[in-house]
Amino acid sequence: MSTEYEAAFGGTREMAVNAMQRVQQQLQTLKENGSKDSNRREMQLALSILRAICTIAAKSEGKHYDVYCDTLVHVVGKHIQPSISAKYWTMYLEHVRYLHHLVADKVKQESNSIIKSNYLM
Repeated sequence: MSTEYEAAFGGTREMAVNAMQRVQQQLQTLKENGSKDSNRREMQLALSILRAICTIAAKSEGKHYDVYCDTLVHVVGKHIQPSISAKYWTMYLEHVRYLHHLVADKVKQESNSIIKSNYLM
């Protein structure tokens, strides 16, 4: 499943937004079920999505960082709370930290290329 989401988040902006909406719908469906098994699957899906986003963001195909961040915070973040499980909360925070570093590195690289192109040419 995560490869399906990697392709969607790495595709066009419309594909990434549709993937975000699909994730939101799947997580909401699992949450409404309310059984213990659906809670576990909800956490597994959320972590699978986090892995897919971080994987695609680390590759050169990553280009929709605002959609990745919205998915991470506004969609997945609503389903992983500290009170649910310390284990899942810790994993969630590790993914947030990793994505933060990826975005910061991308901004730094873009700034460096602008400076190089403006001042070294």
